[in-house]
Formats: sequence, C-alpha cells, structure tokens
Amino acid sequence: MKRKLIIFIALVVCVVSLVGCGNTKDKNSKGEITIGSKTFTESLVLGSVMVQYLEDLGYTVNDETGLGETAIIRTALTSGEIDGYFEYTGTGLMQFMEHEPVFDAEEAYNLVSEWDKDNDITWLPYSSANNTYVMVATPELAEKYKLKNVSDLAKAYNDGNSITLVTAAESYERPDMMPRLMEVYDFNVPNEDRLNLELGLFYEAMKNGKAEVTTGFATDGIIERDGYVPLEDDKNAFAVYSIAPVFRTEVLEKYPDLEAEIAKLTDIITNESVMSLNSKVDIDKMSVEEAAKDFLVENGLIK
Repeated sequence: MKRKLIIFIALVVCVVSLVGCGNTKDKNSKGEITIGSKTFTESLVLGSVMVQYLEDLGYTVNDETGLGETAIIRTALTSGEIDGYFEYTGTGLMQFMEHEPVFDAEEAYNLVSEWDKDNDITWLPYSSANNTYVMVATPELAEKYKLKNVSDLAKAYNDGNSITLVTAAESYERPDMMPRLMEVYDFNVPNEDRLNLELGLFYEAMKNGKAEVTTGFATDGIIERDGYVPLEDDKNAFAVYSIAPVFRTEVLEKYPDLEAEIAKLTDIITNESVMSLNSKVDIDKMSVEEAAKDFLVENGLIK
C-alpha cells in the first residue's frame, strides 16, 4: 500500500511539473500568430523572413508558408486559417477587387487597403519593392545606347536602330504590356525586331546573343547574377505590384505592437534585397530558411 502511495505521489508531481512547464512557456510568449505564403520562391522566402523575425521577437509562430497560390491563401486569410502574409497591391486590385490596372503605387495601395477594410483585413504600409514588369537590357546594349530608362530605349528605336526584343507573343496582345508601353513612350518595335518565345526562355535568348532586350519581373534573381540592366519605367507604363504585409485586423488589435514591429521588416524589403533573396535560392541553391535568416542577420533584425 505504501509503495502504491509513493508511485501515485510521484505521478502527480510529474503531471504538475509538466503543466507548470507548459504554462511557463505560454507566459513567455508574446502571443500566437499563423503566417502563410504562396508557393513560388519570392513568396516562400518572404514568408520565412516574417516567420523567423516574429519568432525572434518572442511570438509563437505557426508556419504555414507554401500553403497555396493566390485564391487559396486569400481564403485562408479571410477565414482566419492564417493571420498574415506578404501580398502584392496589384494582385489585390485586379484579382480580389476585379479593378482595372493602376500605375501609381500610392493610388493602388490606397484603393485596395480602403476596400479591404470591409473584409476586416488590414494592408500595412507597402514596401519600396515593386515586382512589376521591367524592361531588361544586356550590358552591351545599355552601354552602346547609354540606356538607363525606357525613354532611352524608345529613343534608340525611334532613331532607327535595330534592337531584338524577346518576349511572349501574347505580350503584344495584352493591354497592360507592350501596347501600353509603346503608347506611353511613343515608339514601336518593328516585326523584324520581335523574337517571340515562351516564358522562361527569354534570358537564355539574351545569353545566347539572340536578343538584346526583354520583358522580365523587377525582382528576377537572374538580373543581378548575370549583370543585366533593368531599365527604369520612368513614365509608369506598367501596373504596380508593391509588396505589402496583409493581416487580419483582429490580430493587429490583439497585438498592438505588431504593426510597428512589421514596419521595421517592411523598411528593408526593396527590389534589390528581394532580387538577392531570389537569386540565393533559385540560382545559388541556398535553402529558403537559410537565405531568410542571413537576410535578417545582415540587416540587424535578428542575431
């Protein structure tokens, strides 16, 4: 009987200890947050950046990065399955709102952030990173015609120079792509200078000398790696896709420090930094988590 009593007391002590440890852990946490992302490299690495940053700040973070593409992650946010993630203002406008393209960053942000208030979703201030379309030139072409922006490229065409541009055939049919670019900058790419290929083959054509300029995305990692020259869209011909943190309003109200904490993260997200992150993962084959951690350490947000 005495032996059974000792065993019983020991079991009670163990249970109490475990419960106590659990409560201590909860007390030390600033709160629980679930962060998501889409499945492509840029979204994955930015999602990991947010996860690791919030964990370092003391939050208990449920990592749902790689959850799914736009429709899936939007539903997860509005249903409360996740609390926040990085989204693009252009995506919010054109896919969520079904709004026509907007070409000014502040206007796009104001429109989508105001509209989403009714859905209890808050768009926090956007970063300077804008993953929109960009015209990209070989360094040789940029040097030859002193290209810094699309106005310079338009002048080179208008002066009668033959410059091979590689893009998808549909780029000349989409109103937000080549037709708008040529209208805004008042130039034309002659048929004989058009090389139409599938998406994914543009930079290969540039590398092989078959083309001298292409359409890309502003944060393509290969631009930095291979020394290509992104041309400034100095007349804002392309729609904006500013990267912005999006959270359920309820979560921001629950954790009043979160908005200011996220702002420190948003401040270091630029086209250059995102391009570098994409390059490290896609080209240097660094893991998403490692690239994200290095980025945070380099910028002094974690140790």
